[in-house]
Amino acid sequence: MQVRGFDMARILIWRPIVKGNELDIFNKTEYDSLYEHIRVNFNGVCPNWGNKLWFMGLYSQINDSNNQITFRSSETPEEINDNYDMIIYPMANFFGREWAGGMEALAEVFEKIKIPTYIIACGVQADDYSDLDTLVSDIGDRAKKFISAIYNTGGEFALRGEFSKEFFVKLGFDSAVVTGCPSLYQLGRNFRMNSLEKVEMSELKPLFNGKMSLYSKAALYFSESEYFDQDHYFPMLYDETFLNDRSLRAKLRFYRSFGLESALYLSEGRLKHIADMDDWYAYIKKSRFNYSFGTRIHGSIMPILSGIPATVFAIDTRTQEMAEFYNIPCVRAKGNECLNERDVYKLYLEADYTKFNQTYEEKYLKYESFLRERGIVSKINENNTFLKEENGNDYFDRFIKNREEFKEFYKELKRIRPLLALGDTVMKLKEKL
Repeated sequence: MQVRGFDMARILIWRPIVKGNELDIFNKTEYDSLYEHIRVNFNGVCPNWGNKLWFMGLYSQINDSNNQITFRSSETPEEINDNYDMIIYPMANFFGREWAGGMEALAEVFEKIKIPTYIIACGVQADDYSDLDTLVSDIGDRAKKFISAIYNTGGEFALRGEFSKEFFVKLGFDSAVVTGCPSLYQLGRNFRMNSLEKVEMSELKPLFNGKMSLYSKAALYFSESEYFDQDHYFPMLYDETFLNDRSLRAKLRFYRSFGLESALYLSEGRLKHIADMDDWYAYIKKSRFNYSFGTRIHGSIMPILSGIPATVFAIDTRTQEMAEFYNIPCVRAKGNECLNERDVYKLYLEADYTKFNQTYEEKYLKYESFLRERGIVSKINENNTFLKEENGNDYFDRFIKNREEFKEFYKELKRIRPLLALGDTVMKLKEKL
């Protein structure tokens, strides 16, 4: 392991930062032109804004007076070797089947890098823990090539959970460190979840995230609940032409993709799409929510940072291993089974953050030790200038295009729901055949 002294370090973060991209934590989102921006720059596909949360954590933690930080642009490997002391590659999911080709391409690039490269904090993507051996068989050789290239620079990996560690060990690499995700460390080592008095089911005001079809019965029941979108609902919120097609085919397509409950949430203005983390943070803190539930890990971490207890409804290893590492209440989804309001309320009553609080500082110090031992920081910078409640505003909610139209659209869907359900069943049968 290479250890650097704590004189000024020239750090290259291996990510480009362009105004308005998924990691741009430096500029406020221009919601009035967001749709056109996404259409032109991302082919209409909204980035996952949740990525800003973990990137914000990492950047603020290493951004101290001892570090000179530059973001990746068009430098050649030779220029990088000559002009920087180390590379930090912020990475979330990478070791999965869909990114296997990218591993080989990146390995060829990093074979030319001669300065230590630290991957923070990546994970393995699979449906279930039982998928480990199959995943190793499917992508193991390509993963080895990339991992070896990083180790040959003198670098190391920070991993998000124990399942990812098992994957590395299976491939013959046992030094990678499980640190969790930078997102949860950005409020300092003294962060704890305060114990909130449990409320009656009639007083529960949950905020939801992720795959609504898995808890749509509960979503309908809790009339004051809201849903926080990171990318999925962007077109219907910001594309003013989204509801132009009211044909039966279009309605069936919406019903199958999003469900009747989504149309209700949209019609009542209870579906929020927030691209800036300070807006998201401030909105949660002021809105008197008392519980969070859903399948997105950073959709759960943001409420936790805001002081709201969350239960992670895990649908893959990435969310499950992170929740388990931090002792965040977590339950595994059972196929396409849909939870009702009593299921969600029971999980709320069972949500206990005692162990999270007991082990938080230990996890924090382990992550800080990873950074310190590689000479990245002598101490995590706890002066996070990004996640400030006073910086947030409701600007994001002023430019929703179709709210009034969705009221009528919801009524139309509700009226023909039996027909839509029949169409969904027929389509599923066709897909199986």
